[in-house]
Amino acid sequence: MSLNEILFNIIALSANLYGLITIHQIAPDMQYGGQYQFLTILGLTASTLAMTFKLLRYLSSSLFHGPYIYLSNLATPVEGLISFLYWSMALYDRELLVPKDTPFVLPFSLDLALHLWPTIFLYIDMFVFKPGFKASTLDVCSLFSFSVAYYFWVEHCFQKNKFYVYPFLALFSDLHRFIYFMVCGGLCSIMYHLGAYAHNIYHGQIKKSKTV
Repeated sequence: MSLNEILFNIIALSANLYGLITIHQIAPDMQYGGQYQFLTILGLTASTLAMTFKLLRYLSSSLFHGPYIYLSNLATPVEGLISFLYWSMALYDRELLVPKDTPFVLPFSLDLALHLWPTIFLYIDMFVFKPGFKASTLDVCSLFSFSVAYYFWVEHCFQKNKFYVYPFLALFSDLHRFIYFMVCGGLCSIMYHLGAYAHNIYHGQIKKSKTV
């Protein structure tokens, strides 16, 4: 692990921790499930754990390399989807994401820490520091499994709280809501494969330039 990689890791991990810690300190009470009803927080948690395991590889590569690779491979397309959905909806109509009568407004720096920086850090990590990355069926199956699990988690929280943490989910019928989550799983899979394709092209060009 190079010094540049360690510095990058520390910066990424610090930014993620800032987002996780601050949102829990200043956000209003969300009742059952708390902040972990939000896909954003689940994705950020996975990203933070991945960056933690990445740094811990410096102490024990054999122990932490596997968890880092698996978590980062899953967190990267999930964070990519989060950024895409969040910013497109926020620009179109923020009330799809936040109830109209909510007095709490995310500070811009925290907004970036939750919905943009994790994606950028993970894709930099993927392209710059994981030259041996290869797509796997296990990763794709895990992404769809997560989509199903998150759907049931959201529905479970709704039964307890009587509201959906994302207001736009209340606009769907039960069937359409399930389809929406499965489509998101499909989009994650597409982003995963596109990332893998771009990664192969990028590192293929690097190898060609080194042999010239």
